Amino acid sequence: MDPSPFASRIGTNYAATDEEIIQLTQLLSEPTSKLDMLQKEIDRVHCLLEDLSNRHEALSHEIENHRALMSPIRRLPVDVIQEIFAHCLPMEHNPIISRHECPILLTQICSGWRSIALSTASLWASIHIPIPVPTNVVSGYYTPTPAWDQLTERQPLLDAAKRRATAVKEWLGRSGACSLNITVYEREHSTPLEIYNIIIDAFIGLASRWGKISFETPAANLERIAALSVTDVPMLHSLSIRGRSIHSGFQPDPNPNIVFWSKSGILKAPRLRDISYSLVTENFTAFPLNWSQLTSISLHGIAWPAAPYTSISKIAWILESCPRLISCRLEVASLPNDSIQPYPRSASISLPYLRNMTIHAGRVDLSTLCEALDVPSLQQLEFHSSIYSSELPAYPLVPLLRRTATTMRSLAIDPHFLSKGDFFRCLQSCPHISTLSIQRSYYASDRVWTPMGERPREHFLDDGLLYRLTTPDDEGNLLCPELAVFECFIGPDFTDSALLDFIKAKHSRTPGLATVKTVAVVFSRPQEIPLLGELEPFMKDGLDCRLSYSPALAQGLFSASDGISSVYNDNVFYPWGAPTLIF
Repeated sequence: MDPSPFASRIGTNYAATDEEIIQLTQLLSEPTSKLDMLQKEIDRVHCLLEDLSNRHEALSHEIENHRALMSPIRRLPVDVIQEIFAHCLPMEHNPIISRHECPILLTQICSGWRSIALSTASLWASIHIPIPVPTNVVSGYYTPTPAWDQLTERQPLLDAAKRRATAVKEWLGRSGACSLNITVYEREHSTPLEIYNIIIDAFIGLASRWGKISFETPAANLERIAALSVTDVPMLHSLSIRGRSIHSGFQPDPNPNIVFWSKSGILKAPRLRDISYSLVTENFTAFPLNWSQLTSISLHGIAWPAAPYTSISKIAWILESCPRLISCRLEVASLPNDSIQPYPRSASISLPYLRNMTIHAGRVDLSTLCEALDVPSLQQLEFHSSIYSSELPAYPLVPLLRRTATTMRSLAIDPHFLSKGDFFRCLQSCPHISTLSIQRSYYASDRVWTPMGERPREHFLDDGLLYRLTTPDDEGNLLCPELAVFECFIGPDFTDSALLDFIKAKHSRTPGLATVKTVAVVFSRPQEIPLLGELEPFMKDGLDCRLSYSPALAQGLFSASDGISSVYNDNVFYPWGAPTLIF
């Protein structure tokens, strides 16, 4: 357009007069015609572009269809695809019956993969089976098991159990002759026996192929499992069971005729090597196990009336009876005047293959047990005892660590019951550990009763510990120089600056000082200084750093947020009653 006589009015709120409207109409006549011509040309080009795009898409689709015939994945042998499928299964737990996870997910990709997945027996040889629970059960609260004839929702629960049992049968029916790995779980321990039997029917007929089976359910509902004979489970090598109920510790047995584990033939399985017994209600030493062939034992969760079954003498008998142990997790109950006598029968308990050991003990002196242990291959040790080291002539862990100094690689302890001297003696006694985990024993609390009254905690989880882990002492000795994983979950007194200095020192490539790969610390205080920027270079270099802080508590007698439930997320557990900052 030529220069407009109305240029000074454009962009203002000026309203044209009647004469100017006529003038404007004449002025815009020719530009409007040109605009229409341009729009027609744009429409023509759009049509041409659309035609070209459609032809391009059709040709591209045809080419891709032909190229797909040459795709490497289509040319892979079936056995290679089966191996890939096997690596798609979850690692931390058994596969669940869900179309959103493997192996069911693999059957929804294409007909070829579906056929391969359904015909690969190993994909269906492991399964997690949750027991359906009544919908009126409140999660987290004990609800007594209702009588079947008093259950108001019998039919829906019955239908759910039948559907699940059908799915389990179909799943395991694809497993061919494979050894089976099965976990059975009940969330609330409130499901009627009739429902259990429907689920058990789906897999008990395959007992001859059970390789590893775990029952995270009360034993009272597993009479049919406990009644199996040794000939029914020829392939069983790993078994996890529980006591009668987590809620029946002080109650009389409602059905004394039930066959429980101490009478069970399943414990005599000829290949059984791995046994886990939790929520202990029976004498574990009376179990009819082939003790000498066991390589792994886990004994934890003691009902109070069953404490004599896990006394120090019973634990010593178990260890002495299992010379092939590779891994064990044991709890030792506190009993008056308990002693290791009459065990061990010999001067020492020889466990030449033991590599991993966890001991949780109450107020019991473990000195004689630790002195008796001959564990030349021990690499990982988690040790918790709820008796103060000052009450003992010598802390029993120190001599054990000195005897295993050349092999020990991982140590987890609770320093709550240790003096500063004993704590550092423990660390000095294992110079080759690469993992140190400082964690609270579940026996412990902030205020632990002892016959001599409460003992004040020594504050030695401070900057001095971090300094000792990176700086030689006056004699040139460095504490845990090979440390690569450092964890502290009990609210230490480290300052942020000291922790940062520790990480920097462990990444300085100083000769004789290993680089730290993992740092995980849970603080019971707010963050002091910004750390993310300082830590970012180390994290890019591979450092796994997990720091958790508690925010500052409200000061003064009153808080503006008192009574406001939405301030914090009620579905999240906060160790100190408030959210944490994690990075």
